Amino acid sequence: ANWGLEWKNIVTAKRLIYGDFMVPGADPRVYDECPDMDQLTKIMNDYLDDYNRDISPPMPLIMFLDCIEHCVRLCRTIRQYNGHALLLGIGGSGRRSCTRMAAFMCEYEPFTVEITKSFSLNDWRECLKTLLNMTGLEDKQLVFIFTDTQIIKPVFLEDVANLLNSGDVPNLYEGNDLENIYQVMRPICAYEQLPQSKVGLYSRFIKSVKANLHIVLAFSPIGDIFRARMRNFPPI
Repeated sequence: ANWGLEWKNIVTAKRLIYGDFMVPGADPRVYDECPDMDQLTKIMNDYLDDYNRDISPPMPLIMFLDCIEHCVRLCRTIRQYNGHALLLGIGGSGRRSCTRMAAFMCEYEPFTVEITKSFSLNDWRECLKTLLNMTGLEDKQLVFIFTDTQIIKPVFLEDVANLLNSGDVPNLYEGNDLENIYQVMRPICAYEQLPQSKVGLYSRFIKSVKANLHIVLAFSPIGDIFRARMRNFPPI
């Protein structure tokens, strides 16, 4: 049908951008269109100034509109329940910087793994325990930033795929770690009138993890390695 309308009359802004960050510190946040690109750029630069003032090291970014759009998309993604993102690009294209910026705008905490020459599988599993404890037991919203250059062992990617798929890593916890989870979850399950069996307590823990954990993968699409990883780990 011809309604006698043109696109320019329906979408009056240069770019169609929506977000809930236009009023910093607002509670509740209002998800609405951002029609004024000049105002949007100013607000984004204000966020960047706040980031550089509060967090070290600072990020010397230039907030041009394409960069802003990437940050906005990331904000919308990680604000969702169980929201994760896969960023494709070559190194130095700003994938991690945009993610850190989006996490700051959402008032989330970024979480990264520092890979050293002596980094072992035990170190990796301890990092995962810290990540899951912060999201599942301490109820913190975290953005786990993981790059393909950090995959020094194939099991690293397998564990990340499990997190994306179920919010859990098989056989990560045992003994005292499990007892600590049960102890923290027991009053929560009692309040919510949920089963207080070990299975019920651990399921409630995983529910908190999935609500608070947001994984952002920064991979390079160049070469056959990326395609092989996509085939081997469908959750990615």
